[in-house]
Amino acid sequence: MIEVHGSAEDEMPGEARVAGTQAAANAAQGVEGTLQPPTGTTIPSTSQTTTRYPESDINVLVNLGVSRQEAIHALEMSGGNPDLAASLLFQN
Repeated sequence: MIEVHGSAEDEMPGEARVAGTQAAANAAQGVEGTLQPPTGTTIPSTSQTTTRYPESDINVLVNLGVSRQEAIHALEMSGGNPDLAASLLFQN
């Protein structure tokens, strides 16, 4: 059995009570209100990023066994030519 003596205010310094009150207010607002990135900060997305290259070209290269990032880089290096990009990926 646990015995509690006095009140929480008797044992908690004033600063801790204020911080606790603020934390409770933040929790009441929800997670979205407390975890916003600083202005101008971008957060990488786990979804597919948009590129200037057709998804079909990217998928052809990915199906050859390279990562999406490698496929996009190869397309950049080849000026968007998927055949040349494939050649660049496998010339080593």
